[in-house]
Amino acid sequence: MNFKAVPERNIKKAEKALRGVYYNATHQVYADRLSSIPGLEQYHLIENRHTNIKGWARRDCLHISANNLCTNLQEALSPFVDSLIKRSMAQELLATFLNVENWNHLKALEKRSSNNAASCYVLQEIENISAFDSRVTLLSCFQGLPAALCGFGEALREQDSKTFQIDTDYVIQVHATNFTRTTDEERALSGNYNRESKGLSLDIMQVIESDKDYMTVAAKLLCSKEFDKDMLTLFKYNQSLEQQILAMNACQGIQREDHIFIKDWVFWVDRHCGHYGTFYGERLSALGKLEFKRIASEWHKAGISYIDEDNQYWLYSDWDRKPEYPLVGLTETDVTHVERRLIKEENWSDWQFADIMSDENRKS
Repeated sequence: MNFKAVPERNIKKAEKALRGVYYNATHQVYADRLSSIPGLEQYHLIENRHTNIKGWARRDCLHISANNLCTNLQEALSPFVDSLIKRSMAQELLATFLNVENWNHLKALEKRSSNNAASCYVLQEIENISAFDSRVTLLSCFQGLPAALCGFGEALREQDSKTFQIDTDYVIQVHATNFTRTTDEERALSGNYNRESKGLSLDIMQVIESDKDYMTVAAKLLCSKEFDKDMLTLFKYNQSLEQQILAMNACQGIQREDHIFIKDWVFWVDRHCGHYGTFYGERLSALGKLEFKRIASEWHKAGISYIDEDNQYWLYSDWDRKPEYPLVGLTETDVTHVERRLIKEENWSDWQFADIMSDENRKS
């Protein structure tokens, strides 16, 4: 892969701008810090949803570097000491934690291997032809977030819309664009998700692991003398619904033992989706119908709760929000089975049962 070269002085400036910036920082923080990068002076400030950031969210740095990890370590230890520990002490603690002799050796190791460890980013130009179709042109590839933001700023100078914004979450990492999202009212009238018809998009390059035959599937189908039959075979239509779901999820690296089929439901865990894994559920009778809706929750937040007024169980997807997914038709026995297999123990609704299981695990 050919990466676009970015002047070293610009990369240093971007690294300085990203120092101490964490995921889920406010848009105002992004606007203030990134304005020192050429081309990124006009941040589009929108209503900020991150008004009450959890402590754990602050410890995930946007740009992973030895200096930023050191800052994270200082902040992580601050609740346990009277004052912020000295920078030099945090540096040596970090080196020890990473099994490196000292801080200087860690910095030297970072300098030698930073290019190999850096994530790849792609800069694309997207032209919306209609509400359902767009033309995507690859402009450049960059090695590392600092270089990518520099390249994004340079390209932004040539755009009609020079305002931009950064969006981050625990699935797509960093996304930068100069598109302006339409409001719900505008979207209902036009069908468009963006006000501009053309703009830039900077995203991390995702690597998809697959079996050795994955890249030859299209070629095999095109050469097939029984295209219709082979297409049905490819999409598992000659198999049972359970086999179809297992086969499709296997393409994403999800193991058979991470599934539960119970009554009209299938539940599974994708351990590689997001930072903490994702818990999914589907109602089998709704597949292929308009009422179909896949339910999902970050794995470490997923839990099942019984609500008396509804006389049924619900899946909740966050600790401080009401459950939003009804688990129609499931009994207490069904829920207990799902919890034991796929829900993290600390989120079990039956705490007495959880204590029993913990005792059994300790004995075994």
